[in-house]
Amino acid sequence: MLEIFKLIVPIFLLIGVGSVLKITKVADDTWVEVLNRYGLYIGFPSLIFLNLISLVPEDVAEKAEVFLVNGLLLVLIMLGALGVSILLKLPRERANAIMVAAIFGNVAYLGYPLISRVYPGKGPETTIIISIYVLVLFSLGILLLEVRRHQRESLLQIAYGILRNPFIVAIVLGVLVFALGWEVPAAVHAALDMISQSASPVVLVSLGVFLARKIPLRSIWRPALAVSAVRLFIVPALFYLVAWRLNSIEMYQVTVLEAAMPLAVTPFALSSMYPLDRSLTVTVIFISSIASLLTLPLWVTWMAG
Repeated sequence: MLEIFKLIVPIFLLIGVGSVLKITKVADDTWVEVLNRYGLYIGFPSLIFLNLISLVPEDVAEKAEVFLVNGLLLVLIMLGALGVSILLKLPRERANAIMVAAIFGNVAYLGYPLISRVYPGKGPETTIIISIYVLVLFSLGILLLEVRRHQRESLLQIAYGILRNPFIVAIVLGVLVFALGWEVPAAVHAALDMISQSASPVVLVSLGVFLARKIPLRSIWRPALAVSAVRLFIVPALFYLVAWRLNSIEMYQVTVLEAAMPLAVTPFALSSMYPLDRSLTVTVIFISSIASLLTLPLWVTWMAG
């Protein structure tokens, strides 16, 4: 638990920096849009691109079945969350937020270092799984968000919006470079690496600026608890159930733990571009991150048993 605590504390410290900047009037509400756009248009696309070009074909082939199952499960969970939200006639912003929150945990910033400590030597597998999360969210997920953002526009306008999306561009370029075996110049790679490392911290500060205001907790805490429960218990339980049915618990250790991660900060950044419920997203990030201090050790113990 101490290791998990050490990994989560910096998240809240950066959020606190943003709140202090807002309270002291160094920052104002315009920072939220500017910092989020930095993450959306530069930071996260750089991270996506580097993740893809760093893949090793042999590592992908070794556990191809695990990776395929992981991707299919994420797609089914995302579509299921959206379908249930629509059936419940939830507002579009809330339904979109639930759809994204159902699948996109903090698989990189928190997941990678934690899994490296719990399962040494599984770094390549973890990197590929992180890439799968990125691909699912920023391909099908972005497609759904684009369609739901432009519900009254033509298919041509929707397609244009998708093709010029920075995440889609990063995925296309990353897959192209990986497939063709091209080498990225060292200076360019180093610059992109510095940019990608800044993405999460910048958006966390933005989140802190946004939090320094009154959030309607009375109306938001129940759905936030429900979504957090889905994020921390139901989603990893589904992954575990599939692994158990396939009689491959050991093969799916990394996938189950990654599925148990608290909500990442990326959905908050996406709320600057797409109609997502910001208050719900922020609250779920807080609740799930704090609760993961207890839930992640439980999942680690359960998988070890």
